[in-house]
Amino acid sequence: MMVAWVFALLVAVAPPARLAALPAFPGWAETVEQRTARYQSIAEDIASVTTDPREMAALVAIGDHEAKFSKDADLGPCYRGPRNDSSRCDFGRAVTIFQLQAAGDDAKFLFANRREAAKRALALVRRSAKACVPRYGADAALRIFASGSCERGAKESSDMVKLARRILAAHPPPKKHE
Repeated sequence: MMVAWVFALLVAVAPPARLAALPAFPGWAETVEQRTARYQSIAEDIASVTTDPREMAALVAIGDHEAKFSKDADLGPCYRGPRNDSSRCDFGRAVTIFQLQAAGDDAKFLFANRREAAKRALALVRRSAKACVPRYGADAALRIFASGSCERGAKESSDMVKLARRILAAHPPPKKHE
């Protein structure tokens, strides 16, 4: 039930047909069907790490804001231009659709294990909210996630929190008995 709901959120935020129609980075093209199947897998991974709809919506908002659910950021490595020198994915330091900071074997592990990436992203979401909300309010809930500090990342955090709120308002989670 929740997997289907998270999948619906993904499709609403980043419609596979619209995004699959955009030019892909070299080597990262995917059909609408492939993107839809990947979204299903993303939904399963998100729903496996939390039962809280607000946290699920936050992870969807993060995936959209940070990487637009792009295939390269999801499966790795992140495409950084023909000379591997673009600023995408924090100059190559951020991995997965959640743009977690990782390098070397850990980066490879996270690209190969999206569920673990979702679990780590959720832990960082929780840590960020616990540390930043009491001092700066609800819009600051993702500041540590966005910047590593409650004192930075105000706009990014606010953008992601507002997107999560819009997602929840437009697509309320299913009732437990449905």
